[in-house]
Order: sequence, then C-alpha cells, then structure tokens
Amino acid sequence: MSINRFTVYSWLLPLLFFQCVFLTVPAFADIQNPSPSEKRLVKDLDDIVQDTSFSSALLGMHIESIDTGEVLYSYNSNKRFIPASNIKLFTTAAALVRLTPHFSYTTYLLTNGSILAGILYGDLIILGKGDPAISSYYHSGRAEAVFETWVDTMKQYGIQKVEGNIIVDNSYFQDTPLGKGWSWDDELFCFSSEKDAFSFNNNCLKIVVRESKVGECAIIQLEPETRYYTIENKIVTVGKNGMLQITIERGKEGNTLKLSGTFPSGEKEYRTYVSVKNPWRFGATVLKEIMERKGITVTGSIYNQTMASHVPYTIIDSYHSPPLSHIITVINKESNNLQAELLFLTLGKEQKGKGDSDTGQAVIKEFLDEQRISTNDFYMVDGSGLSRYNLVTPKTIVQLLRFMAHHHYFEQYYNSLSIAGVDGTLKNRMKQKPLVNRIRGKTGVMKNIRNLSGYLQTLDGELIAFSFMCNNFSVPPQQINLLYEAICLRLINFSRK
Repeated sequence: MSINRFTVYSWLLPLLFFQCVFLTVPAFADIQNPSPSEKRLVKDLDDIVQDTSFSSALLGMHIESIDTGEVLYSYNSNKRFIPASNIKLFTTAAALVRLTPHFSYTTYLLTNGSILAGILYGDLIILGKGDPAISSYYHSGRAEAVFETWVDTMKQYGIQKVEGNIIVDNSYFQDTPLGKGWSWDDELFCFSSEKDAFSFNNNCLKIVVRESKVGECAIIQLEPETRYYTIENKIVTVGKNGMLQITIERGKEGNTLKLSGTFPSGEKEYRTYVSVKNPWRFGATVLKEIMERKGITVTGSIYNQTMASHVPYTIIDSYHSPPLSHIITVINKESNNLQAELLFLTLGKEQKGKGDSDTGQAVIKEFLDEQRISTNDFYMVDGSGLSRYNLVTPKTIVQLLRFMAHHHYFEQYYNSLSIAGVDGTLKNRMKQKPLVNRIRGKTGVMKNIRNLSGYLQTLDGELIAFSFMCNNFSVPPQQINLLYEAICLRLINFSRK
C-alpha cells in the first residue's frame, strides 16, 4: 500500500459537462396521462443523461415517487450492475425486519475455574457472538474501553493472577475469513478486514507516523497500543521539500509490518489503517496487555477453542452492544464493510442456525421473495458489497426502497442513510442548496464503479426513491458525482404544480 502526495485542482473539473461513457437506450416513465411538468422532467433527465462523449460505460437508473407510486424515470433499469456498497441496503433492511431494531449482541467473558487468594485457577474464556460494536465507532474512539471494563470487574473480584490461558471461542460463525470475489490486493486494507465471531476494533490497527530529526527514522505509534505486531520501521524523515511516500507490507508470517519510505519535516502526522490477521488472537492479545497494565498477570497463552458443553462456566462479565438501529447507522453512513459482513452472518445464524455467507444470502433472498421484490436478476454473495460477484438492477434497489418506505421501521432505515452535505459518505458531497439535507443516500464505490441510491425530498415535499448506477467508466470519478448531483438537483426542483 503506497501513498503519494498529490493535488487535485477542483477548478479543472467542469460542473456542467459530463464526459461519461454510457450505453444509451431510450428512457421511459410510467405515468398515465403525464402532465406538462412530468413531461419536462423526463426531457430534462434525458438531456442530462445523454450529454456524453463516449459509449463504453454502463449507466442505469430508476426513479419512483413514493407518494404516488409512479415510475418517474427509468434508464437501463433492468440491467445488472455491480452494486458495491449499495448491497448494504439489502443487508440492513433484512436485518431490521427480521431481527427488529432492538436486537442486541452479547459477548461473554467466562471462566472454567475458581478464585482463591487473588488467583484465578482456570482459563479466561471469551465467547464471541458476532458483535461488531467492540469498536471505536461506539466508544468515543476507544475500542479498548470494553476490555478495560472487563479488567476492572476482574479486579473487583480480587483477581491478581490468572493461572491459566485466555481462550477465544469464535465458533458462532462458520464462514471463511475473506469473502468470495474479494480482491486479493485489498487484503491489507482495513476496509477488507477478516470476518470473525470475536471482532475487535473493526479488526484493524491504526498506524500514526510523525516526523523525527532529519535523517532519522520517523516516529511510529500504534492504536491500540499493542505488541501484537512487530514493526520494522524504515521510514526516514527528510527535509521539508521531500516527498511523503509511505509503503506498508505485511510479512509472510502475518505478524510483522514493514514500513518504508520518506516523511517530510514539518508535515502533519500521517494516519492509516491496516487489517489484522487472526482477529480473535488480536483482540485477546490486547485484552491480555490491558490486564498486565492494570496489574493482573496471565501465566498461560492464547488459544482458539470451542467451549465444551459438559464443563460448568461462570460469567465474569459481558458486553451488550447498542441496538441494531444504531449499528445499521454506522454500517450505512460510514459504509463499514466488516460490520455489514458480521450482520450478514448473524442473519444466517439467527434465522437458520448457520452463520455463513450462503445462509445469510438465503435469508435475504427469502425476505425479498416475501415482499415480492424480484430476485431474478439479484445475485448476492456477501453483505458488504466488496465482492464483484454481486449483481443487482437499479429497479430492484428501488423496489426495496419503496417497500421500506411503507414499513413501520422506515424511520430507523431512513435515518441510517448518509445526509447530503452533512454526514457519512455524503458529508463532502452536494453541500450547496437546495441539495444539502434533502437527500438520504447510500454510496457504492469501487474501481470504475460509482453508485448512489436512496431517497430525496422535492421542494414541494414529495418523497422520491432513486437508484443511480454507473459501472465500467474511465473518466475521473468526480464527473460521475457531478452527473448524479445534476439529476438530484432536477428532481428536487420537480413540481407538479
């Protein structure tokens, strides 16, 4: 993973000219006896969509009025697209309906031993149940807060020493660490972290780089502070006119990070995140280190093992996650892949007794079939959208959005989406009036893929569901964003009066 300094001059990107590369087919609207304003809307959207210079990309969209049920505009709406993170709309909708907004995870800290004179004779056992919320997103930036609470509880029990091991039971899920169709060259990045029933800090490590004296190695800080990784630091601090160029590699054994490159003097600190191998061991290691810092020693090692059913266990402490309504807000606003994957596996486990991707996919397909949402062109292999095997049509996405708009959990679903110009992945987009605060959307971004689906409210107060999808483009992604902004602006100004 190599990071180079570069500058983007926004004034080079034209605001009203979209050099996109689209396959052009006639658009249509499903409006009986369209009014002049509706005819103008279709014509204006046609003009925007067909303002192109190339023809090698695929653009599709579907737009419906939630208030009237009319299809206002449709363009390649039955063609299959790689949805990227738009697939999270299906994961979170199915979870809300099947599990309810009040669903919560519980992670247990157990022991098979007993305490005598300050010594726990036995093992500490972490029973993971898929909780995504032992994470900095839920604890003011400090995922360790959960473990610190556990250690404080141990001290209240008088434990000063553990004559045993730390054992992690992560057998709740039976899935592979990485999903089908995930890119191997993304494995080091935090957005592609491994799935595990015991996950900690999004299964990622934060690396902070700061300057030192010129000619010396830069200062490296890890968050959380841990010895789980051995750091080989070959980043050299250079003069102010030097280049910021940092490369991170993971050793073959998985527990060595090799950092190299240059860091200019006077540069602000550089931050990045890397995924960790064997997340269960990572979390248990950090717990052990916190115990040691708080004066509790552990004589044994860290193991991965399924709990025996015939052994009696004592609960030392437990952690209860925030409700699902909060978790899906992090998933959709921040487009968090790991948390979407854990929720996807949870659906399979809770609904059908098996925590793997095939079962999660089966639950979501059943959910769609029950709502009469077409699955003929719906292919889903993961819960986050990292896989390029996922395929969905814009029309199917809008069918889902329409169903949720009439569901009694719509408020939770709607509030989980990013607000244009305000928060989440749309925080820095569509910040100008009247776009700002009128669009709730889910982005979907991968190499040569830019999608946006969600809801918008016109100036007249009409609620509209939309899905815009563009695959296989070769122009700067900003031009696709500008195209979507132009369409949203026209829709917001649509009036039936």
